[in-house]
Amino acid sequence: MLLRICGHNEVQRDVGLRFGRNQETLQKKFMEVLTATELLAGDYIRTPTREELHRITERLQVDRRYWPYFSGFVGAMDETHVCVKVKLELQRMYWNRHDNASLNIMAICDLNMLFTYIWNGAPESCHNTAVLAMAQQSDSEFPLPSLEKYYLVDFGYPNKQGFLAPYRSSRNRVVRYHMS
Repeated sequence: MLLRICGHNEVQRDVGLRFGRNQETLQKKFMEVLTATELLAGDYIRTPTREELHRITERLQVDRRYWPYFSGFVGAMDETHVCVKVKLELQRMYWNRHDNASLNIMAICDLNMLFTYIWNGAPESCHNTAVLAMAQQSDSEFPLPSLEKYYLVDFGYPNKQGFLAPYRSSRNRVVRYHMS
């Protein structure tokens, strides 16, 4: 039931109907499982160390199509929007072009498609560059790459030391960084 609510964004009423449970029981069991999950999270979820973040994966070194070009690759950075419910007085700040409230979430993945960093807290109206600046200013643990390393980013991010964005001339083409 927890996975249905959290993973599929179903409301408790629908989950209760699916599993034949009333909302009071569902709420109680949901909170019990959520509390147990939070206690287990410390044992199974950990932040990678700086050495792990900058270790070059063997898969990248072995494949000659990528190694000379991606030798400094640390991960890929992008952001997504998550719909949120906010107080009426705050809705204007979180309103997006699709006429609903959302929150920017910036994430960094490594070559193995594992999240190495997630930052949330920017309202929808922020540009990618502003979200990156907010993350760097507010989080002392932001994983800046070392001088010889970089993150692959999209057009919305700056093309500067540690961040590699596509060339401006390739704006009209679909650029894919797929390494399978």
